[in-house]
Amino acid sequence: MIADNDPVEQEKAVQYNDLVSNAVIFYNVVEQTRIMTSLMRQGGKITREDVAFLSPYVTSHVKRFGDYLIDVEAVPEPYETELALAG
Repeated sequence: MIADNDPVEQEKAVQYNDLVSNAVIFYNVVEQTRIMTSLMRQGGKITREDVAFLSPYVTSHVKRFGDYLIDVEAVPEPYETELALAG
């Protein structure tokens, strides 16, 4: 929520919200890729048509004002940058 009419503060609020939403979308893409890679390693077949229905943009089940604990000491695992889909 933007509390005042100061354009600088308004711009900061918009940029902060963009940063947070981009971080959530990035996390979702990494997790979707990890899950699809795991399924394919187990013999599953995932096509471009399957992936076309996925979206990293979450629009429900988000705790807007919830408690989110972040472990800043944790080192994230490396993530896949490519996904070889079936034809």
